Amino acid sequence: MYRLIHILVFLFATNCAVAYAQSFRIEDFKKNFSKEEWFKVNGNVSVSGSYYGANTAYGITPWNYAINGSVNFSLFNLIQIPFSINLTNSGINYTYPNLPNRFSIHPSYKWATLHVGDISMSYSPYTLSGHQFTGIGVDLKPENWEASVMFGRMQRAVEYDSLNTLTAVPAAYKRLGVGAKLKYNHAKFYLGGNVFLAKDDISSLKWQPDSLGILPQQNIATAIEAGVYILKDLQLSVNYGISFLCRDIRKLDNIPTDIYHAVKADLSYSIQSHKIGIGYERIDPQYQTLGAYYFNSDLENYTMQYAGSMWQDKINLSARAGIERNNLLDDKNDKQLRFVGSLQFDIKPIENLQVAATYSNFQTHQRVKSQFDYINEFDVIENSDTLNYQQVSHQADLSASYQIKQEEAYIHALQFNASYQLCNDNYLQDQLSNSFNQMLNTLLMYQIQLVQHKVTLSTSINYTNNKTSTDCIQYIGPSISCGANFLKNTLRFNTSISCNQGFIDKEAEQFVGNLRLQLSYILKEKHIFTLSGNGQYKNQNTIPSYLINSSISYSYSF
Repeated sequence: MYRLIHILVFLFATNCAVAYAQSFRIEDFKKNFSKEEWFKVNGNVSVSGSYYGANTAYGITPWNYAINGSVNFSLFNLIQIPFSINLTNSGINYTYPNLPNRFSIHPSYKWATLHVGDISMSYSPYTLSGHQFTGIGVDLKPENWEASVMFGRMQRAVEYDSLNTLTAVPAAYKRLGVGAKLKYNHAKFYLGGNVFLAKDDISSLKWQPDSLGILPQQNIATAIEAGVYILKDLQLSVNYGISFLCRDIRKLDNIPTDIYHAVKADLSYSIQSHKIGIGYERIDPQYQTLGAYYFNSDLENYTMQYAGSMWQDKINLSARAGIERNNLLDDKNDKQLRFVGSLQFDIKPIENLQVAATYSNFQTHQRVKSQFDYINEFDVIENSDTLNYQQVSHQADLSASYQIKQEEAYIHALQFNASYQLCNDNYLQDQLSNSFNQMLNTLLMYQIQLVQHKVTLSTSINYTNNKTSTDCIQYIGPSISCGANFLKNTLRFNTSISCNQGFIDKEAEQFVGNLRLQLSYILKEKHIFTLSGNGQYKNQNTIPSYLINSSISYSYSF
């Protein structure tokens, strides 16, 4: 018995030290301790060489080589112990198991799950909603019940350092949080509630950063959710939340606690394959809890919803529309009453044609990137630091595919895609009232598959229009690609060629041409030989330049 306990302690401790997150079921322990599962080894060894050339200085050594190796030891299908080594002409680098910045384990047994480490849990969008914490949590789901508790550090203490201007958090108090949730589900109704409490530790900072607007806070947030079938197919659901937030607990007696309310209600009716409903949501201005990172607030909306299929399931439609207003307290100069809506629609009128469309003007945050950023991307990591997340207020997508002809030896297909985004940035709007980013991407492609020869040919035309508050950038150009498999799919060949012309305010700005080639051979499923080459020609402002990159590699997996 003691030996088993020692093994389990070692298992958990080692697992925490070498893995970011691990989920496992206690019921599987017997299988994981079997002779076949208790120890496994896998890894990879690769050797590669590459040449890079350009007529302009690009800051990269022309000739490069790399020798990479990795091995992973798996114990009981629960513990992963990885090692890796990388040797290049720039030096050597190696990694080995160590304690990561964040890790967690999630053992479960039947209807009980334990969470330990750096974890996140969600009770309600108005209380605890996805906030990460370091601590412990338990989820219990026996039959019709749901119960959950959590406790941990929501925020670590960060002392203010005037010399450190790069950190995203200039200072922070240590914050602890505790929460609980209970819910009962019945065939005709459900009822639940949850509570979340968080408090900053005043003594966690030596210097209190009041001048930065960072004050020790305390929060109690609770929510109630309920749903009931009024009739057989008529359901009413309500979610109500209230948050008590004290923004400076040092003056708790003199400064009143802010109280915020939020409510969301839906009434839906189902009939055959159709579902209709109405919804209402209201969130107080500045609604905030310490259990969430971000809240939409100061809004009230009324919506109608529909979802269903028709025409023998050839048409599927989901729609939501209504009105939304802000400035609920009438204390701002900016007051808006706007239409909000979303639509998802797909139709298959005939066997070979399928059309799908979506639209939404509900605000979201997305990465915005032109399709030509991918087409003209020369290096895989070239744009890894240029992620552009913006607030998207309008999003529309349309796709259509038509299989022109299908025979035993040939398949002809035509595809069209279009995407439209209108983005606004809150920060920029404070500086430039007319700041916006409007982007349209379109693609028209024809493809033919030679089934017996395992060859695919495609040609496409791409167009992008990116309009901002300062200029209008356009790209247009064709692409041709070919892919083929030989020798029972062990020899694979891919090539593509593309060119595009860029315009700024309708004046020609740059021309870009790309050529890509890749040949790979797989031997006995473990050995892979690869030969690849990329070439790019660019003429910007009548100044030509070229880039060439070729590589050869071999890898072995075991």
